[in-house]
Amino acid sequence: MSDTPPNQLNAAEITDIIHRAQRVGNEALETGDLTGAETVFSELVNMWPNNPIGLNGMGRVALGRNDLGRAEKMFRDATRQATDWSEPHSHLGNLYLSQGRYHRAIKNLEKAVFVTPTNTHDRYALASAYHRSGQFAAGETQLRAILEIDPAHAAACNDIGSIEALRNNLKHAEVLLRRAASSPDAPPSSQLNLARVLLLMKRLPESAALFSKILETAPDNIEAMIGLASAERQQNKLEDALLNAERAVSLSPQNTEAINATGNIYRELAKYQEATDAFHSALEIDPNNASARVNLAMLQLLQGDWRSGWSNYEARLKKSDFQMPWGGINFPVWHGEPLEGRTIIVLSEQGFGDSIQFARFLPRLTSMGAKVLFAVQPELAGLFKPFHPDISIIAPDQSISGVELQAMLINLPGLLGLNSPTDIGGAPYLTAPAPSDAIRRRLDARPGMKVGINWRGNPAHKEDVKRSMTADKLEALADIPGIELVNLCFGEPLPDCLSGIMDFSDLVSDFADSAALVASLDLVISVDTAVVHLAGALGIPCWAMISQVPDWRWQLGKDTTCWYDSVRLFRQPARNDWETVIKRIAVELDGVVNP
Repeated sequence: MSDTPPNQLNAAEITDIIHRAQRVGNEALETGDLTGAETVFSELVNMWPNNPIGLNGMGRVALGRNDLGRAEKMFRDATRQATDWSEPHSHLGNLYLSQGRYHRAIKNLEKAVFVTPTNTHDRYALASAYHRSGQFAAGETQLRAILEIDPAHAAACNDIGSIEALRNNLKHAEVLLRRAASSPDAPPSSQLNLARVLLLMKRLPESAALFSKILETAPDNIEAMIGLASAERQQNKLEDALLNAERAVSLSPQNTEAINATGNIYRELAKYQEATDAFHSALEIDPNNASARVNLAMLQLLQGDWRSGWSNYEARLKKSDFQMPWGGINFPVWHGEPLEGRTIIVLSEQGFGDSIQFARFLPRLTSMGAKVLFAVQPELAGLFKPFHPDISIIAPDQSISGVELQAMLINLPGLLGLNSPTDIGGAPYLTAPAPSDAIRRRLDARPGMKVGINWRGNPAHKEDVKRSMTADKLEALADIPGIELVNLCFGEPLPDCLSGIMDFSDLVSDFADSAALVASLDLVISVDTAVVHLAGALGIPCWAMISQVPDWRWQLGKDTTCWYDSVRLFRQPARNDWETVIKRIAVELDGVVNP
């Protein structure tokens, strides 16, 4: 470096030598010349033993040789000599991070970020250290700070996009994950995460196409196979879905997600024993697998094994995607003990139809001596207000006091010991309010039998593809003399093919209004949605159109249901065969109106 002894150099000469040595040493490191770099930095340390640049350089050389103990010592010495220089803190923090020494990693990386706050590499390492140590909020704060500095930072976009997906903020997640996936620095998981978000958004063809694209370059990607199988299953492409799910199982026999996906497809193919075996296999590998236990429960309930089914179905509360709609309610859980003189709050969950169906059990709690509060969706509050004099309806913003116990609504049959469909009575239990004068006048304006029709459920429902149909399939009913069809699909414009039917969308704002309308009809014809439960609970004749493999509550084979005496089931004879169902209904309806 210099032939002049170090003690005879002035400050400017020392600074120049150090900077030249740093440049030469760094160039050697960048080309992989560890020996050359070691020569430069070791000479620098020999000349000035406490020089942080030399110490930091020697640490990098040791790191390149995987001599981690020496690297740690060199970096630590460098940080002591230059407390406000971020680079050795960064190297030391990343070294600790790679060793799982998260507390030390955080300490050094926080220092590096403090000194150089715009360094996104250090911030990302700090975010990783926070995350791995369980400090998720602090990690997220760093990731969001990175996006403030560099909105296109691929890894941060991927991570925040995944966080937003977990919070069900799917549109924002999609934006971030698309940004990550399109980056030259795209993390390997970004396309997979984007495909999963599209799957959650029910954009099934897009999702399937992206999973397929991933498999073109990574044909053994198990997660992509499972995702593609799920997208295909939800599009009713069950044979294709089964091929992908079974391939995933064959490549990864202990993968419970793949086994569970296979079981779901077997169930939709009406191969119930194969489905049962698959769910049991997943539980043998992982007894705490909530998804497999819930799927097994629904199969058991479908087949009438309610004793096992209700117990297993409680596992839904442990699923990662379970969303408790009632925040801030946290009382001791009721396990079936005596309720005399106690106050219990029952929490509704899942869809409107579920709340209507299972509310029938609330009076049993009052007969046990309990004071019952029912936390129900706001759209149903008006319907349930006159339900029972000893049951109080709780709104989401209502303060709650004096409660001793809580229970989830759909847990009630199991808690009450209702272990067979024969334990359920199908008598009506709700009363509709009187229809408004406007509804009455509009109904009276047309002669004939008033038949409400509903051809679709909530498109966000995970099984909607098999339970809903297009409106044109019901055109045959409109041609039957002597009937007036009434639209019970609220919230969307009437399709052109049914534009002539009666519509009350402008007069219906909640389920109390819906009940008043339904109770004024002669018959309801509907796919499996809340309208069926509403008609059944009111005791209004209802013909329910049910898929070949139905939701568990409709069980198998019969055209009647234990849940509602007034509901008759018209089942698909084969998968996707709505035409046969409609023809049968049209013949029977014509026979009723025109005997």
